[in-house]
Amino acid sequence: MKLLYPTSLVLDIDSLKGFSVDLQPYDVKQLIPEKLIDAEILVTWTNTAENLKDAAARMKNLRWIQSLAAGPNDVLNAGFDSSKIAITTGSGLHDYTVAEHALGLLLNAARRFYEMRDYQLQGNLKGFSVDLQPYDVKQLIPEKLIDAEILVTWTNTAENLKDAAARMKNLRWIQSLAAGPNDVLNAGFDSSKIAITTGSGLHDYTVAEHALGLLLNAARRFYEMRDYQLQGKWPGHLGGPQPDRPADRFTSLRGANVLIWGYGNIAKTLTPHLVGLGAKVRGVARNAGVRNGIEVFAEDSLPTLLKETDALVMILPGSDSTRHALNAERLALLPKHAWVVNVGRGTSVDEEALFQALTKEEIGGAALDVFDTEPLPGSSKLWKAPNLIVSPHAAGGRPQDAEALIADNLRRFSAGQRLKSLM
Repeated sequence: MKLLYPTSLVLDIDSLKGFSVDLQPYDVKQLIPEKLIDAEILVTWTNTAENLKDAAARMKNLRWIQSLAAGPNDVLNAGFDSSKIAITTGSGLHDYTVAEHALGLLLNAARRFYEMRDYQLQGNLKGFSVDLQPYDVKQLIPEKLIDAEILVTWTNTAENLKDAAARMKNLRWIQSLAAGPNDVLNAGFDSSKIAITTGSGLHDYTVAEHALGLLLNAARRFYEMRDYQLQGKWPGHLGGPQPDRPADRFTSLRGANVLIWGYGNIAKTLTPHLVGLGAKVRGVARNAGVRNGIEVFAEDSLPTLLKETDALVMILPGSDSTRHALNAERLALLPKHAWVVNVGRGTSVDEEALFQALTKEEIGGAALDVFDTEPLPGSSKLWKAPNLIVSPHAAGGRPQDAEALIADNLRRFSAGQRLKSLM
């Protein structure tokens, strides 16, 4: 029995050996050679219409055609006698690649990567009638740049911003790359004359990913395993058979009640990952409603919600209204096994009240990425608090697609349109 396989595809021929079959390669772009015309089996992939039509007319011994295409219309239209020849498809061979491509196209559309690529090919921010000048955010603005109308800020020192507010008299717009530009707002700029826009959206993925990591760190107790590793000890009590999601401990996101306080864009990015792992997610925001299928409550529902929470994720902005939002009174409402994760602003947590709750084992633990004072002072009691994970404001720090945001707002600014993410 002779089988013809196409040279248009790299096949592992060794895996086909062992059958009582004479394996013969052929060129799908050429007519079948006379010496191969008596084959009983034909494997097809990207064959030309002429090749298949000729094969249908001349290959009288064919009993089976294996197409590697999901839909072998080319074979069906070539004139083969399907009453005598079995025709099989490549169904299933393309599932992953087609699905991956479809996902890529969807993300391309949703994230507008195609548009970003257009700007990339134009040289990113070049092409605007703007004189682009770099500056050091850790130093005072040089005198030669003091007349700038637009200032992009990211991790600027307080001294840099305060000096800029005092000396940059021509400023008309400040583009902060931070989600919450408290540093800019507190520097003394005249917001009645200067438009201030935020980096809202630039940190959604990184902060959501970090919050998820902290939750898993807490549930799976990776922090405790690391402590034992540094001591050269085997933490047998953390491995082996374990109770499945005991009611008195936070051990898994599956079935856990996760409450996100500050339900904005970052929360919307985080939620699908939590739901995918089996968590039951609810949100808290200024206004109640349903967002992307998640029930969001107003803050007056907190007394009820906190009592039912296994993990509280805080993504509140920094403001007078959110200062010490999580205080002793609200901490006391949480179950004893509940964990607190804060990736919003450090001022939203009463650190003394949290320390007391941890020390007295009134809650299960806390994972903080932000603090009232940063860096966290060496004298802070939080360093020694039990079941506390300290993360050095690492959730953000990587503004994604900043060029696209700046370019978009530059177009709007030049056209006199409302700027995106305007304070």
